[in-house]
Amino acid sequence: MFTVGVLGIIIVILTLQLKNIKSEYSVVIMIVGCVIIFFYSISGIIKVVEILKKIINDTGINDERIIILLKIMGISYIAEFVSDIAKDSGYSALSNQIQIYGKITILVVSVPILESLINCINGLLL
Repeated sequence: MFTVGVLGIIIVILTLQLKNIKSEYSVVIMIVGCVIIFFYSISGIIKVVEILKKIINDTGINDERIIILLKIMGISYIAEFVSDIAKDSGYSALSNQIQIYGKITILVVSVPILESLINCINGLLL
């Protein structure tokens, strides 16, 4: 976390310095910095996925549902990441559309879990 914190401070300082000189460069530096920090966070996500795989193998839980949950997490992180970049660049309308698309995509991906839940409730009632 220390590395990412220092990197974040450096990016903020660079973008603030370049904002007055060449604002388009400050946006590029901010986007590159965000991508670098995003790749740092992927290592943590990989560790979580490995732990979940171990839990799935040890318990015999249906891995299809876990995969759907991981997809939902990934979609939400990516949508928020891209939306924030658009918002910071001054494109709030685009940012809102990215957020809406991310939510709709999550809804579409989660349909199998909803279907499974409904089938489980029907099985209990019948």
